[in-house]
Amino acid sequence: MIFNFKQKNLIKKFFENDKVFDIQIIGAGIAGISLAYFLIKINPYLRILLIERGDFISKAEAKKQMNGVKFNGLEIKNDSRVFGVGGSSITWGNIISNITKDEVSNKWPLEFNELRSFCDRAAKILNLDNSSIDNLKPYERKFNYSFNPINFQKFLDTSKVDLLYNCKVEKIFERQNVNFSKINFKKKNFFIKSKKTILCSGTLEIIRLLFNSSKDKKSLRVNKNVLGKYFMNHPKLTIGEIKYIDKKINIRKYLLKKNGEKLSYIGISLPNNKKKKLKLLNSYVKFKPKIYSLLENRIDKTPKLFEKIKDVFYLKILKFLDKFDYFLKKRIFLIQIFMEMEPNKKNRVTINKKNQINVINHLSKKDIRTIVILRDFIIKNFSLNENDEKKINLSKKLVYKFAKDASHHIGGTVFNKNKKKSFIDKNLKILGTKNTFICSSSVFPTAGSVNPTLLILALGLRLSKFLTKTLNNGK
Repeated sequence: MIFNFKQKNLIKKFFENDKVFDIQIIGAGIAGISLAYFLIKINPYLRILLIERGDFISKAEAKKQMNGVKFNGLEIKNDSRVFGVGGSSITWGNIISNITKDEVSNKWPLEFNELRSFCDRAAKILNLDNSSIDNLKPYERKFNYSFNPINFQKFLDTSKVDLLYNCKVEKIFERQNVNFSKINFKKKNFFIKSKKTILCSGTLEIIRLLFNSSKDKKSLRVNKNVLGKYFMNHPKLTIGEIKYIDKKINIRKYLLKKNGEKLSYIGISLPNNKKKKLKLLNSYVKFKPKIYSLLENRIDKTPKLFEKIKDVFYLKILKFLDKFDYFLKKRIFLIQIFMEMEPNKKNRVTINKKNQINVINHLSKKDIRTIVILRDFIIKNFSLNENDEKKINLSKKLVYKFAKDASHHIGGTVFNKNKKKSFIDKNLKILGTKNTFICSSSVFPTAGSVNPTLLILALGLRLSKFLTKTLNNGK
């Protein structure tokens, strides 16, 4: 059933039975909805409640939301979080790329093959394209997405899962073998009971909820020495351009391709042996014709209809001409980078007395060094006249100026093989609790360089199997 917390008659009906759910999931976004979907597939008789602080909103409404936070360092965009049923899937580009062995380092609690297996199974269940292609070079990887973003509302079956929306959870805690969520509405407290609680909202909201839930001795007992630390994201920026593309290079291979509703492109990282030798990160680049980028930005920003029509028409002509290699090879290509940030405990999320989120988010020397070496590698291997290419000085100041937060907020409740430095165990249970778990990119010990969605889905599928097993055993 669906319950709107703003409707008094429905809320009265919801709370009158004082029932205990098997599982309550906080956050009805990508992680929460997919987790509920996986759980019901395994055991359709589970009593599951999804709790969402937002409403049912459109893509246009989601883009207007301004949920900014205070930040020090790299910008955290105002629109990088979405509150609504479906979460960021309402607006996301749903880019999927399978994890690579070098991105899942020994800092992860699970072996690469197990994680990769769950990635494949989750993608198959949800019909997501995580396919690759043969004959890729070691530094190449394929990225897939669909022309129309997939709103995860399609996986929400409210005939089997209860949904309570417009409902903000302010605190969670455990008493004996019962988990509680506290909701305050119009100066009145409401409590939801369950056997297990799973936190599936965005990284920043999970961290805020956990800080609020662990303020005193009677609250949730967690490892406060780790909470909020090792925050990471995926900054993106243009780090240069190639004016003289090598004629031996099949540049078309790397550009965006459309096949019906499916889109894909090939990204480029540093070769594994070079990354390992120089101790660098997994940042990757994609190529984009410079004039395309300029026109698309102008189309987005130009208010005059005539100017928009003219630029759209010009863009279509260019794309037609680029079907012929002669014209395509004449283009200048931007080198756009999607950065991996190394885990750094100085990068952290804190909550002030007004319950506002503060993010400290700075690049390390390794972060900057990686993109400089990657840029030079691209020019050396893809340019016909390496010495004639213009190389901008990628200083830390310049990177900060042009870097944009890619909206992937990662870390803050990470796993670590050293229990004293870890916030969760290998089954995503919060250390110090009996039945409270996290399924979110906040648990990632390393960020990788791509959209974290597939890995979140993989962890959710694995967690669903663990939870149903423990519930069946009466634990």
